Formats: sequence, structure tokens, C-alpha cells
Amino acid sequence: MWEYYEGKVILITGGSGFLGTTLVYRVLQKAPFSHVFLLCRKNLSNLRETWSQWLPEEIVLKMLDPKRVTILEGDIIKPECGLSVSCVNMLRAKVNIVVHCASSISLAHPLGRLSQNIIGATEGLANFALQLTNLERFVYISTAYTNTHLFHATPEGDVRVEEQIYQLSATPNVQLEWSEVQKKGTSVEYQSNNFPWAYAYAKQLTERLLCDIFSCTGKSDKLLILRPSIIGPAQRYPYSGFSFPLSTPMTIFTAATALWPSLWARISTRYKRPETEATNDEVPVDVVVDRLLTHLAFGTIGPIHAVSGGRARRELHDVWTEVCQFRRWPWVPRVEWLADDWHSDKQHFVVRQYVILGTSFLFSDDKTTILRDNLSDRDLRELELFTLSERESPDSSLKKHQIWYCINRIGRRSLLARWASVLLYRSYRLKDIKMEIVRRCACS
Repeated sequence: MWEYYEGKVILITGGSGFLGTTLVYRVLQKAPFSHVFLLCRKNLSNLRETWSQWLPEEIVLKMLDPKRVTILEGDIIKPECGLSVSCVNMLRAKVNIVVHCASSISLAHPLGRLSQNIIGATEGLANFALQLTNLERFVYISTAYTNTHLFHATPEGDVRVEEQIYQLSATPNVQLEWSEVQKKGTSVEYQSNNFPWAYAYAKQLTERLLCDIFSCTGKSDKLLILRPSIIGPAQRYPYSGFSFPLSTPMTIFTAATALWPSLWARISTRYKRPETEATNDEVPVDVVVDRLLTHLAFGTIGPIHAVSGGRARRELHDVWTEVCQFRRWPWVPRVEWLADDWHSDKQHFVVRQYVILGTSFLFSDDKTTILRDNLSDRDLRELELFTLSERESPDSSLKKHQIWYCINRIGRRSLLARWASVLLYRSYRLKDIKMEIVRRCACS
């Protein structure tokens, strides 16, 4: 499959983020692109600093090789990404593939604050991509939780989500809906459907808007929408356990759980046995990247899921047990289940950010299963397309460091959190984790 990328030029937004960094590494390691353009708000020195914190120096140097990589300092919010006229003209002439990874990932911000960062920026980038002379594919990174409104629209315990576009009304007009969001900071559709966060609705609207844009230009065959679930540490590359801790939701949740002194944790659910009926779908970041590159090479269009799915998602009881093992308080919070809406303010304040804890989604990944049958044995050995259901947990030496890093960062936000981080958890030391990173890369 790698032959597809021979001689092609790719433009990646969000290359300094967790997913973007993994994609850049994989592209430079395996895909024979002639050149990679990275559009980042960070300049070269800031990007080097970010990558050097979580990657060995020799890998960072390869990822910044000017013969293969060009860093473009820009902003996707601005017209033509804030790039110069000469740079824009150069990209229009050279780029074949655009992968849009950049996005706000805040679950707390209201729709009005998120809309331009997610919807508006993507609309602008799509219109820019459609002006590229040699555009072959446009990839949008969405989320598997973009259709979480289905949870309250169906009585099913395990809500199945297909790899398709879900319309929110019988006669959709996505352009009018987007105009309404821009004017009012909300929409009738948003208010009529129960989304856990404005973030999920913004991604959902963006998917439909992209389909409309590419359809109106007769280029629907160029659009690929990738929907990852909760992105977690890598299972294989760049090394086992690789992550940016502050971009890994379950690591942050574990750190927050370690800090709170509560005796209880109230979680909303509709299940009779939520410990085993509620599930958590966390997918390794390298599985996300390999699904992206494989479907791109084989010409898949429309939405695909990058998830652990029915093979490897985990029951909430197992997740909660693992999360609580990192606590150093002399007690474990007792879970109290609420037969209430997931927006209930009765839930613990940390749980309110992760309102899907008491739910279960079965994300279909049939497109990847079918695609696997078309791959050679060599490709299958080299690709990470599925989460390993019984893979060994990362060594505690690395996982604890990542959690402690988040604890120290969260500890700066309040006096209580700062006190708990100092009293209960030892300081994060960069040199320790760097030694572990180098060791793992050597083993890989």
C-alpha cells in the first residue's frame, strides 16, 4: 500500500499535537512522500522543544529534516491560513493530500466559543484545499463521539454507531444551520438534540458541512472523514506507551482522580448494571494513524471509525479499578449511580467533564475489517490496524511519569490540588522519563 504515496506532497495541520506528531513520524518512517508541509502556530524552535520533551533527539532531527519537511508558521483561523501569497501559490501547485488534524479539543467551552476554531477553520481549509491544482484527497479528523446524541434517541443499551453521516433533521440545510450558529452561538438543531458537549455537535456539523462543500463541487470522492474514539498511548510506535499526557484524556482523568479527596463519585447512567454494561473505547494513537494512511491509500471515502470497538473496548469496572490504583489517598471513592441525565449537576465535578462514563457505544469498524482482507501479509505485519485486546500494560515506570506530569500541571490550578500533589505525589522529573523513552525506542 505504501507505493500509493510515492512522490506525493502532503500538507498536515496540527503537526505539533499528539495525533499530528504521530502522523508525521509514521509518514516520514514509512510513506515515500516527496515532501511534507506542516502548518503550525508554533515556530520551529517551539516545535522542536515540544517534540524533544517526548521523543529522543535522533527522531526529532529526522522529523525536522529540511530536505523532507517544511514548517509553515500560520493559523487556520485566518484567511488562507495567514500565509504569504507566494507560499499559498507554492502550495496550490505542489500539494496532493491535505490532512486536517488541528482542532480545539476542549469539552468545557460553549458552542459560540468553539464554532470558529472547529467549524469555521475547517470550512476555510476545505475551500483552500479545493483550489489546489493537484488535490487528490482531503482528510478531516473528527471524533467517534460526534454522534453521541444517538444515545438518548434510542432505547438500546449498547448504542451502535455506523460509519455513515447522520443527519439531524429530515430536510437538512447545513449552510443555514452554520449561519445560525455564527449569528447566535447556537442552533435549533443543537438545542433539539442531546449532545454531551458542544464539541461533539461542532464536529457533527463540520462533517455535514464538508460533505455539502465537496458534493457541490463534484469532488465527494476526495473526502475522507476519520473518527477516532478516545485517543490513548501508542501500542507500538514511535514506542510503546508514547503520548503527550495533556492530550490523552484518560491520563488526565486518572490524574484528576488521583488528586480529588472525595469519598464518593456520582455518575449518571441508565443501566441496571453499569459496572459491566457501560464501556470505555480508548484507541492507541498509532492505530488511528495507520487506519488513516491505509484507507487513504485504498481510496476509501466518507467516514471511517478509528476505534477499539467490540474487540477491545473495556468495561467501566476495569477502567475505574485501573484509574484508582494510582491514588495515594487512604480510601477509594465509592461510586454512586444516578438515574439522571448526563448533564446532571449532581455528578462529581470531575465526572461532569467526562459525561459519557455511564454510557456504552459500539462503534462499527466494518470498513477496516473489509479492507484488511485486501492487504498483503507484509502490510498486515507492519500495520497497527487493531487494538490488541490482551496487550501488556505499559511499564509503570512510564505510565506513572505521565500521570505525575499531569498531576503537577493540574496541581497549579488550585490551592487544594497543589497541596495534594505536594503531599501525596513525588515531583515529576523529566530526566527519568527521558531515560525510559530512550530505552523503549532502542527496544523498538
